Amino acid sequence: VAFGHPLDTVKTRLQTTSQYSSTIQCFTHMVKREGVGAFYRGLSWPLLSKSLEQALIFGLNTEARRRLPLSGEALVVASGALAGAVTMGLLTPVYVVKVQLQIPPAERVQAFRGPLQCAAFNLRAYGVRGLYAGLLPSLIANPICFGVRFITYAKCQEATLSLITATDPTLKVGVNAEAKEEPMHAGAASTEAAAAAGGDHDPRG
Repeated sequence: VAFGHPLDTVKTRLQTTSQYSSTIQCFTHMVKREGVGAFYRGLSWPLLSKSLEQALIFGLNTEARRRLPLSGEALVVASGALAGAVTMGLLTPVYVVKVQLQIPPAERVQAFRGPLQCAAFNLRAYGVRGLYAGLLPSLIANPICFGVRFITYAKCQEATLSLITATDPTLKVGVNAEAKEEPMHAGAASTEAAAAAGGDHDPRG
């Protein structure tokens, strides 16, 4: 998260303003005019919520696999999609605040000191709907993203196991259902490890 956030900030600015003609120009302009700290505006909430997000994703995915009346690849895709949709619905306010803090200061509706003030402003000015701006497109895109993510993970897991067993035929092929399932705390731990190694990028940004 900490590594990818500056890139996400540059991406957000390129998407929300026309004052930059290229990524390099945006980067150099921010360094000269606002300092390095500008790249990390809006970081705190995503940083604090990333473990919760991944814990929800993996926990909801596991529960959906138990309950959905599907099997095989359809179950993997549907479980991932459902987990992505529910998580997006819960965490949209985090990403709304993040984006509002990332846009150029001159284009913000108000000079926010931090995420709490930004969230409070949205609630006063627009009500709860202000914290869920853009929810519908996210509810369409996120299930696709996580459906693909989990089926890709499953396929990579199968390919890895096949490769291992081909190398050593004495090993048992496959993993039982209990071993495949990742509890909520395992999702959080794996996310923290990924963040320490370089972090994964927010798929919605």
